[in-house]
Amino acid sequence: MLDSFLDQSAATAELIRRYLRGFGPATLADFVKWSGIKISQVRPAWQRVVPELTSVMVDTEQLWMIDPMTSAELAKVTDHVAQDTLIAASFSAAMTGYREKAWFATPAIQHQLWSKNGILRAPIVAQGAVVGKWTYQLRNGQIHFSVTSWGPFDHDQLTTQFIRVAQFLEADYMGFTSTKIKLK
Repeated sequence: MLDSFLDQSAATAELIRRYLRGFGPATLADFVKWSGIKISQVRPAWQRVVPELTSVMVDTEQLWMIDPMTSAELAKVTDHVAQDTLIAASFSAAMTGYREKAWFATPAIQHQLWSKNGILRAPIVAQGAVVGKWTYQLRNGQIHFSVTSWGPFDHDQLTTQFIRVAQFLEADYMGFTSTKIKLK
């Protein structure tokens, strides 16, 4: 019995490492919610992994990650999000997870972004705020993007983001159309 517990603890420790590589920085509670493993089973494995981890403070929350990140690197990422126009994918467990959606968007914006079955539509973030959503159509090797926005964004930066998606999909970029809506 003890051997199987040790094997489970070692396997859970490895799963924690892999989780943090893919989704970190995160907390013990984040891992427990994501994995579905009872916290009483996770704690011994977490304690085993903690010496390998790097702590980082985000706002007032202590998070853990595998690879160290300096304050300067964290500031660079924070500045990038705060100043630029960025896009995200249609579904991101890191964004939707189990947490309340209020950290990401107001109720009016949530109504625009989440489908009835809980899938996050692809958001556009400009200067740290969610300002729209996007989709695309791919036909005959050509890709065209559609944007629905309720806030300002940098047109050139959005174009750069869409060109990167087109290159990844090995399609010719055909531009984007934009529709502005007013939130209720």
